[in-house]
Amino acid sequence: MSLKLSGDRKTHTRVKDRLVWFEGDDMLAEAAEKWQQPNLVGPLRFQQDAMKLGPIKVYVVYAEADSNDAERLLGLLRPWFQISNIEIWSHKDILPGQNREKEKQKQRENCDLTIQLISPEFEAAGLSTERGARFVPVSLHEVGHEFEDVEIFRHGSRAFDETRSRRAFAHSLFQKIEAALRQRDEGLEDLQRLAHQSEKVVDRLAAPVSLLRDVVVEQERLTNRCDAITFLDEWLFDAKAPVFCALLGELGMGKTTTAKEFARRLWERRGKGEQVPAAIYLDLRSVGDAAVKDPDLDEIVERILKRDWKGGPRTVPPQPREIYSLVEQGAVAIFDGLDEVLVHLTPTQGQAFTRQLFRILPAGSKRGRLLITCRTHYFRTVQEQSAHFRMEDRDEVSAEHYRALVLLPFEEEQIRTYLKNSLPEQDADQVYEFLQSVHNLPELAERPLTLNLITRQVKTAGGMEGAGRDGYGADALPVCSGGMAAAGWGEASVQS
Repeated sequence: MSLKLSGDRKTHTRVKDRLVWFEGDDMLAEAAEKWQQPNLVGPLRFQQDAMKLGPIKVYVVYAEADSNDAERLLGLLRPWFQISNIEIWSHKDILPGQNREKEKQKQRENCDLTIQLISPEFEAAGLSTERGARFVPVSLHEVGHEFEDVEIFRHGSRAFDETRSRRAFAHSLFQKIEAALRQRDEGLEDLQRLAHQSEKVVDRLAAPVSLLRDVVVEQERLTNRCDAITFLDEWLFDAKAPVFCALLGELGMGKTTTAKEFARRLWERRGKGEQVPAAIYLDLRSVGDAAVKDPDLDEIVERILKRDWKGGPRTVPPQPREIYSLVEQGAVAIFDGLDEVLVHLTPTQGQAFTRQLFRILPAGSKRGRLLITCRTHYFRTVQEQSAHFRMEDRDEVSAEHYRALVLLPFEEEQIRTYLKNSLPEQDADQVYEFLQSVHNLPELAERPLTLNLITRQVKTAGGMEGAGRDGYGADALPVCSGGMAAAGWGEASVQS
């Protein structure tokens, strides 16, 4: 550490009235990084999809001259949008004093879908480029020609202003919008995956639901999916986003791996000189049943820091006040494994413990973020889960203060990619077909934790040839069961 003696420039002031001080580099962030790095080492993260908990955002673009018909169409769509938790935004929502172009660009970048209401006035205004990665062009008024390589929505080959039933037009359009939202975005992320074939990464889907509404996750109906890390990045760097985020998922879905990878990437970017927030990963498993003693925030953080410290016996971990200082400077605090604590507590004690975690970001904080991970099936009902994170609507924390994300199971393509990356010397298609032939293995393979146990068994057996199809099938389930027990799979998934 280097220090420099500095002073005020009041050269004509008496010496005893002048101020002097030492200046030097702020070592707090560097010390925190050294503490965090060993704690972030863990299993490789395979890109994972999740379900965003919150409204689906749709950006609607139309010409000012078409406002009357555009509002009529949106009015017909609005009831279906409300049922499906879809929020619409148009240039009408720009507030006085806001920069029009910047606001529209922000909406284009953050929306899940763009709806373009096409007309001669739309073309004349040059609005065709105002759209996000996924868009649905709709014929509001006929333009007299077709668009090259782009399918325009019409109902019965008619534009909205010419259709015989505007309600039927709107209903048919809503069905197309739902279909478009269900499609995966095969854009830049896929190009990046192709460019890094050797990287052990598997894309996973996700979609948002709101904690305000008690939404049950039905995977076959999910329309608002995204990569989990991408979602967390968008939440962290959106200045207007809520300060709290909940990362949810069933046992073995990869919550810890995702949280650690999120933190690791932030530290990696800081190491490259990027101006990104620091990430403070705090493992709540270090608290465990000590939570029954009703610890305050200082005691919780201090216990984690002491138990998780991997800097060696000659070094000391940071103090809780230093962690708070980093959060005040804009860091994201990550409390991983809330369910590991709640399982030891009564519902009332659990609320009190979670309330302490929220104290790391006082009400009205302008800087800093808080991410909490928790097992979904710890709670007996979706209503109970939502109520817990909303502090039962008794505190200042409500659904509007949250972004929330539910990690989803692997799908076939992701399982195949995982097998290919994890077993490069094996025929991934052959392994996948075998998994499908063994009772219960297809379901287990949907979870990153148990899929990892399965691939370990293949490696231990020396591959498919070494184990034999029948022999491997007999051995795989006991090994997976043992691994799940070691991981805590056998614990009750709900409160007793």
